[in-house]
Amino acid sequence: MGMSINVLCFLFLILGAVVLGHLPIPGRSVTTPFGKPGSWAAGYHTGADYACPIGTSVHATASGKVITANWGAAYGTHIVIESSDKVRQLYAHLSQKLVSVGKNVKAGDVIAKSGNTGRSTGPHLHYEERVSPYGYNNHRKPQLNIAH
Repeated sequence: MGMSINVLCFLFLILGAVVLGHLPIPGRSVTTPFGKPGSWAAGYHTGADYACPIGTSVHATASGKVITANWGAAYGTHIVIESSDKVRQLYAHLSQKLVSVGKNVKAGDVIAKSGNTGRSTGPHLHYEERVSPYGYNNHRKPQLNIAH
């Protein structure tokens, strides 16, 4: 008569990912959450870290346009995507970029491979979101709409 709880959970996870949003590293948990106090320049952790082996596929969390695909001392190899609501998503410490500036991506597209570049404590993805005006202190807690 009814579906098992396992089937319902599976359907929620599949449909939820399509309807609600995408995780940057599906199947991985956040190991350092947004807002954790520490010695970072802002005094707190400005994004969410996902521990994963180097070379793990990184997915776009929202549709948008690639505005940065670069390297910098702190974030190492990184990509910034701006979505239609003008939120910018940063994917940092990458080993490989699979998109270039100007490319339009869809939520869920594989955009990079995770790495350990820049000021990194080990292999992981650092993911953060920024809102206008896009200065360093305009971070927000990631709004992925899915349980991590």
